[in-house]
Amino acid sequence: MTPDDVLNQYPGPVRLRRPATKALFIPALLVVLSAYMVFTGDPRGKPVAIVFGGLFILYAIAQHFRPPTIELTAWGFVTTDILVSTTKSRWRDVSDFTVVMNRTAQVQYFDKNDEGRWSSGARGLVNAYPFSAQEMAELMNAWRQRSLFG
Repeated sequence: MTPDDVLNQYPGPVRLRRPATKALFIPALLVVLSAYMVFTGDPRGKPVAIVFGGLFILYAIAQHFRPPTIELTAWGFVTTDILVSTTKSRWRDVSDFTVVMNRTAQVQYFDKNDEGRWSSGARGLVNAYPFSAQEMAELMNAWRQRSLFG
């Protein structure tokens, strides 16, 4: 699937999520590291490695059964992260989507409903997209343009 394929499904709804192989790679790597620490490490560190290994397994299970998603519709989009946090944003309330570099590339936008005393309104998309950050920003901008201006 390409960003153009997704854009051709306008007005949606279209739900995007990362491929399972990408979503489970880091938790699986951490479980292997914890297992290595249990079997080869200092005996005093084994309980800690077991606890962290169990947490990583729970995280991997949560990623599998409730992966982070982005749902695009004609009125806006909904992001859901791995926990129960859901954010709904209307296209008319958000700015253009840009790519910023923190530790990795991230798609960022400004939500005027989030501006206030404690927040600048800057938000980042949940890392649930199957495309590069640049492709996702272009897709979100194109979808927003279609929704707002036809």
